[in-house]
Amino acid sequence: MISKHLPGCSNARNKGICANLQNIRREVLEDRVLDALRHRLLNPELFRLFCEEFTKEVNRLRLQGAVDIMAAQAELSKVAASS
Repeated sequence: MISKHLPGCSNARNKGICANLQNIRREVLEDRVLDALRHRLLNPELFRLFCEEFTKEVNRLRLQGAVDIMAAQAELSKVAASS
């Protein structure tokens, strides 16, 4: 959020390190999302596909989190052993 009612890239606005200067009013974005949910996810086949993809992504993120934790624990063990 670059302001209370305006989602956008804060790095582009505040730091100038991103070329994405697009933004959209929060109300417009919410209306578009709700409209898409109403017209697309109420279709049983599309809803099933959404659920499958959502589950895949959540599982991927959980696995990546577990890998990151194991790598950090291994690094910690190395540091502790060298002390």
